[in-house]
Amino acid sequence: MTEAPPPRRIRVSATRLADGPAPAIRISVQDNGPGIAPELRPQLFKPRATSKPHGMGLGLALSRSITERLGGGLSLDAAASITTFHLDLPTDEHRPQ
Repeated sequence: MTEAPPPRRIRVSATRLADGPAPAIRISVQDNGPGIAPELRPQLFKPRATSKPHGMGLGLALSRSITERLGGGLSLDAAASITTFHLDLPTDEHRPQ
């Protein structure tokens, strides 16, 4: 986002997902930053994948791992016109113990 010209914007929204194997909540995060380079997208959720000169590349890998352990998912919406991530979390009654 620091590379995006002002005004910099982040949009967060939440919806309930009724489709699929179990009800879930989807939190979507969008920003108007420079986007994700196409060559980085296949490795985006793997450890040490980063586009930042001083980045460690662990944030998305750890976030996805934690989310999956909770029975959810974290993904990049490649079809969106601006950078969009979806965090899907099961509702309490369907979360693994």
